[in-house]
Amino acid sequence: MLVVSLSTIPPRYNICLNNIHHFYESQTIKPDIIMLNICHSYKRFENKELVIPSNLQKMIEEKILIINYVEDMGPLTKLYPTILYLRKNFLQKYKNIDIITIDDDCTYINTTIQVLLKNAVNTNRKKIIGFFGFNVNNFDIGEVITYDTLSYNKRDEQEADIVGGANGCYYNSDFFSNNFDKYIHSLNFKDYLCDDELIGIYFLKIGIKKKIIRYSTFLKINECAYFDYALHKNNVRERQIQTIKNCLKIMDELITIN
Repeated sequence: MLVVSLSTIPPRYNICLNNIHHFYESQTIKPDIIMLNICHSYKRFENKELVIPSNLQKMIEEKILIINYVEDMGPLTKLYPTILYLRKNFLQKYKNIDIITIDDDCTYINTTIQVLLKNAVNTNRKKIIGFFGFNVNNFDIGEVITYDTLSYNKRDEQEADIVGGANGCYYNSDFFSNNFDKYIHSLNFKDYLCDDELIGIYFLKIGIKKKIIRYSTFLKINECAYFDYALHKNNVRERQIQTIKNCLKIMDELITIN
C-alpha cells in the first residue's frame, strides 16, 4: 500500500488542490491514497472553508483522496496525523505501508514516486529516502549546535542526519512506534514548526538511516521552498538550532527511561 501525505494552510488552499490533481494524474506510479490533512482551526492563520473543485470530487468518491481534519501541528501536520490515521484504519490489514510526503506549494515531475520507491526497495525499505539533507556537527546539548546543508553538487552523498522534506521524502510505517508518539507529545508547537529537524533527530537517535539521492523533483515551486530561503528568513536558522537542542534532550530522556 502506498500513501502520499501532505497538509496545507488557508492561503494556499487553491494552489494545493491544483497540485494534488496534477500530481496524481502525472505520476508514473499512482498512490493508493493521497491524505490531505486539514486543521480544524489554525493557530497562525485565519480559518477558511476548504472548497473541493469538481476535478477532485471523483478522487474523493473513489477514496483515493482523503480529507483528514486534524489538530494544528504546524508543518508536522504533513506527516503525524497520517501515521495516526493509518494505524487506526489500515495497519491491521496492511503491513509495511509506504509513505511519501510532499509539499503543498510544489509541482513535482512525473517520476517522483517511482524514484523514491525504487530507492526504498533497494534498501529493503529500511531507510528514509530524500533528495537533500543536513548534517548535525555537534551533539553535545551544552554547546551550540550547527548543521550544514548538503550542496547540490553533493546530492550523491549516501546519508545525512536530517532529510529536507520539500522535494519529497519516503518513510515506512514500521518506522513509527509508540515511542514516536511519546516523543512528539514531549515537544511543543514551536518545535513542530521545524518538522524536518524534529523528525530527523528522532530517527538519528534510534538508528534509522537516511539516504540522500541525486535527482531533481521540482517542475515548479509556487513559493520558495528551498532551504537557503528558510535559513535566512525571520531567524529560522536559530529556531531550527533550538529545535535540534530540544529534540536531542527529549530523545536522551526517553532513551534513559526505556
